[in-house]
Amino acid sequence: MGIRKKYRTKKYRIKRQNFRRLAIARVNNVFHVLALIRNLSNRSNYEYAPTEIDKMFVALRKEVDKSESAFNNITEKFNLHGKG
Repeated sequence: MGIRKKYRTKKYRIKRQNFRRLAIARVNNVFHVLALIRNLSNRSNYEYAPTEIDKMFVALRKEVDKSESAFNNITEKFNLHGKG
């Protein structure tokens, strides 16, 4: 099947529509949760230590990196030579 024909198939179009619909909804959900996290910065309502904030954002960045890696097909390989 040629590359152009692939993009015209019904199955391809449905998969694209599903991806777009779910990606939009899920990213918007993340934005909502991040706004809730941002609300925690209000010192008049919450008390926190700088180390707690650092831990929170390290964990968030790690999860974002894992998600991005899944799209880039980046996988870590194990070998006994210590490289890559």
